[in-house]
Amino acid sequence: MDLERAKVWLYRMQQRLAITRSEATALLALAGLLAAGMVARYVQSRPRAVPERPFAATDHRFQQGAARLRAAQKDTALPEEEGSDAPRALTAGDTASININAAPPAELGRLPGVGPVIAGRIAAYRERHGPFAEVGHLRRVNGIGPKTMKDLVPLVVAPAPVDTSGAEAKGAQ
Repeated sequence: MDLERAKVWLYRMQQRLAITRSEATALLALAGLLAAGMVARYVQSRPRAVPERPFAATDHRFQQGAARLRAAQKDTALPEEEGSDAPRALTAGDTASININAAPPAELGRLPGVGPVIAGRIAAYRERHGPFAEVGHLRRVNGIGPKTMKDLVPLVVAPAPVDTSGAEAKGAQ
């Protein structure tokens, strides 16, 4: 019966407002949308209950892991960070020159872009093929590309090897 009463009420309103059935349907739909929008706005504006510390149960694990990481970083810190007298890494602004034919791998490792692995490769290349005739021959070492070479050129020298066999003395006579 309530549905019948609603239909009668709507029919009377339609007659009093002098609107067609389509217009009445549109007005009813707009009124419904307005009510739905007001409800949605009310629900969104209410404060939400957020747990105070959602990850409190696992925070201690994170803290333990962070402490272990900090301890590991302190154990493997570079000597220059600890304030020791170890040589620092060279940069492009330095004027020091390293003889690539005589420098030990530890000194070669100070060069930019050259770590212990590439320094070992340079030393191994020297042992296998003899001294470098010029700085550009560093490109023959695996791991030294154009970018690294550009950084190395102002910092290294490759002096001509000294001939100790006396060939120069014979050629001068």
